[in-house]
Parts: sequence; structure tokens; C-alpha cells
Amino acid sequence: MASYRRRRSTNRSDYLEKFQAYIKGVKESTNKLKQEQEQNRRNTLETLQNLSDHLGNIAKKCHDLSEQIENIFTFQWPTESRRITWNFGSDHDSGIDIGAKTVGIKGDIISAINSGTVTLSDVPTWSKSQSTYVIIKGDDGYEYRYVHLDIDASIKVGNKVTRGQKLGTMSDNGSPGQVHLHLEVIIDGKKTDPLLILPK
Repeated sequence: MASYRRRRSTNRSDYLEKFQAYIKGVKESTNKLKQEQEQNRRNTLETLQNLSDHLGNIAKKCHDLSEQIENIFTFQWPTESRRITWNFGSDHDSGIDIGAKTVGIKGDIISAINSGTVTLSDVPTWSKSQSTYVIIKGDDGYEYRYVHLDIDASIKVGNKVTRGQKLGTMSDNGSPGQVHLHLEVIIDGKKTDPLLILPK
């Protein structure tokens, strides 16, 4: 009987140890699972934060690019005067003529309608009328030709000019007695009416 009791007590002790070991294992597994879940949560939050930052950077770059594009394709009148004395396509002409503020009076400031690089600043050999030219290759890919002006000394081939920068003053070089600016815009090799891009 005593032997039976001892075996029964031993069995209970073994069961208790096994149960305690089982409980300990469950707790350890639960804690490990919680730690893994917490780490996964942190990793997910970090990934989402990185993604949010990345999307924010993309949005900023898109905004900056949009502003750059808008800036590139924003034009201004080359003169204070908007008095058109010759329209595009009239007879043999390939641009427009803008008259002086005061008819026949030289000196109105002529400015670049957009930014770009000067490719010609002189009387070209091919000008039959000996007219002065400033030709600018725009940052937008267009070509701009300003004709008959007194060219500013700072406007030299290879120089960068910005929109609104002074190119010279209105004169009658190559067209004696007719003070005006002749303006041409060339897009993809085709002469285009400047009034299509100038502000209304």
C-alpha cells in the first residue's frame, strides 16, 4: 500500500513538472510570438513611414518639375508697346512687327521673351538689308529672332539670357525710318505666329 502511494505521489510530481514545463513552454512561445508581432508591427510602421517619405519626395519633385515646366513655357512681351504694325503671314513676312510706343522714336527697351542661349548677336552675312539680329535658342527648344534693334553690349554669342533681360533698344537698323522690332518664333523648324505664345 505504501509502495502504491509512493508511486502515485511520484506520478503526480511527474505530471506536475510536465504541466509546469508545458505552461512555461506556452508562455515562452506566447512571449516569442508577441515579440515577433511587435517587431513585425515596427517593421511595417517603418516601411509605411519610408513609403510615405518616398511618396512625399516624389510629390515634391513633381511639383518642382511642374513649376520648372510652367516657368520654361511662360513668355513675356519683348516691348512695353503692343502696337502691332505687321501681322504674321502678311505678304512675304515670317514674323510680326511691333512699333515703338511713340511712332518713329527709337530707344524702347527690348527684352527676351524667354530664357535661352545667344547664338547670334550681329548683322548676319545673309541679311540682305544689313539688319541687326539677336537670335536666342530657348531653354524650351524654340528659337527666337529679334531684328532691327540696337544690341546691348552684354549680349554676346554663348551668353545665357533670362526672360525679361534687356537685349537692346528699338531702332531702324536695316529699315531706315521705320522704327520697330521684328520678332520671329521658330518651333520645330517652322516659323510660328509669336502672338500665339505671347500673353494676351
